[in-house]
Amino acid sequence: MRVLRSTAAVALALILALPGTALADTSAVTGADLDAALAASARNEDAARARVRTLLARDEVRALADQVGLDMRSADAAVDTLEGDELLQLAAQASAADAELAGGQTVTISLVSLLLIIIIIVLID
Repeated sequence: MRVLRSTAAVALALILALPGTALADTSAVTGADLDAALAASARNEDAARARVRTLLARDEVRALADQVGLDMRSADAAVDTLEGDELLQLAAQASAADAELAGGQTVTISLVSLLLIIIIIVLID
């Protein structure tokens, strides 16, 4: 029993004595990988914000916002506060509405979508 305790104590001492860097080197993700992932995420969010701003810059959207009394400056400023899934969903809706408007479609559904996008942006601010 004494030998078992002594052996366990020596093994534990050896494990604790190993340098931490030797154990850290076994990580599958490096700092460079994390930096690259963060940079890619920032680029994606910047692109999504640009899609929303493209829609907000359209004359049709500005005219619609004026008709319902929404302040477009607040909407433009609110775009910077969007992030994550909320931003990506809004950017997808903005892209779809922008494509419809670019194709000359002015159906009621497009106007409702535009109005919802503007209201969501203003409310988030």
